[in-house]
Amino acid sequence: CLVGSEMCIGDRPCIYLCPAGCYTLAGNRIVFSYEGCVECGTCRVICPMDAITWNYPKSGHGIIYRFT
Repeated sequence: CLVGSEMCIGDRPCIYLCPAGCYTLAGNRIVFSYEGCVECGTCRVICPMDAITWNYPKSGHGIIYRFT
């Protein structure tokens, strides 16, 4: 995931609406902690500046949910 913090002006809904709480505000910059990301795509949909992009891992492997 890439966050274009220089593009973030005004409201920053990713801080409040990320279900995993991956976005935090440190000073005037947004910090993204990818370790907890569940790849839901909420941040990309709600970003008013289109400042959030990501590339899926090679071969489409990302988070794997296992049901037991």
